[in-house]
Amino acid sequence: GALDRWIPLLSWNGRYYLVVWTASPEPDKWYLYGKRIGPSGEIFEYADSLIVDGSNKVFPAILWDGAEYLLGWEDEPEGEPKIYGTSIIPLYNLSIGESKRISSEGVKKSSLPAVSGIKDEVLILWQGVDPEGYWQIYGQRLSKLNGNGN
Repeated sequence: GALDRWIPLLSWNGRYYLVVWTASPEPDKWYLYGKRIGPSGEIFEYADSLIVDGSNKVFPAILWDGAEYLLGWEDEPEGEPKIYGTSIIPLYNLSIGESKRISSEGVKKSSLPAVSGIKDEVLILWQGVDPEGYWQIYGQRLSKLNGNGN
């Protein structure tokens, strides 16, 4: 297609894969797109589904937790990279939840999220620079991003 696309990731929910990637629909703007693909390669959405728009949504991380997909990514809303996340509920299309900031205050250059989970808990990790200027690994335990959890 006409878009630059990179960093594809996928997660299986028992029925199909959700593939997410970063794409640039216009110069210097990176959005997150997705598409559901069946086990035999069938494509559920003809057009790419815009999942998260904005100027610098990059480095997606995705996980199926048994009820919904959990998506994390790096964003630069005020020029400083931070980690955000949302839930994606697979019904007849992709129902996207509210985006929430996950990375901590005081951590600079938060980037490269990774997600994993077991039962009702999800762990999201990312790298960032601490107040003393050292690169560290940070993480947060989540229950559900758009439920009653944090």
